[in-house]
Amino acid sequence: MSTSRRSEDSAPSSRVRALHEQGVSVWLDDLSRALLESGELASYISRHGLSGVTSNPAILAHALRSDERYLDRIGRLVDKPRPASRR
Repeated sequence: MSTSRRSEDSAPSSRVRALHEQGVSVWLDDLSRALLESGELASYISRHGLSGVTSNPAILAHALRSDERYLDRIGRLVDKPRPASRR
């Protein structure tokens, strides 16, 4: 093994991690319920240094109207009684 080569322990886990270590903020343009529920987003953040997530508002609005994973949760929130307002 070459002495100029970095060991596995010190090598970045990905190109995104390498960018993060250089001070670059890398954002993912793909926010989805599946990404959140699977833990994949948390992994991107912890393992690769992902800085943030964004989504096109029209794509997110479509998902909120048509994806069963969102509809179920929204339905439960709508059916939940609201707390009494404070005066």
